[in-house]
Amino acid sequence: MSSGRAFLVCYDIADKKRLRHIEKIVNGYGYRIQESVFLCYLSDLLRAEMIFEISKIINRLEDQCILIDMGRDPDILDNATVLGKRIVKIPKITFI
Repeated sequence: MSSGRAFLVCYDIADKKRLRHIEKIVNGYGYRIQESVFLCYLSDLLRAEMIFEISKIINRLEDQCILIDMGRDPDILDNATVLGKRIVKIPKITFI
């Protein structure tokens, strides 16, 4: 049994076609928080899988994708300060 972690995944993709492809990949692993920012709960295997999928698409000279490890707390957004419209509550995740 592996434990999962919460990751903030942010990207800036220069090409619209690559942008849509990366967006689709990341959306399959997490929940959109802002336009190019997702919260993903990932095991080590899922993290490696997502990185591999993104690496096949991204242009390393023009694009950027950042995974920020937020720890093991599934309620990580309870610790966030949000100004403006609120973040829709993300379902609780049980790490398997």
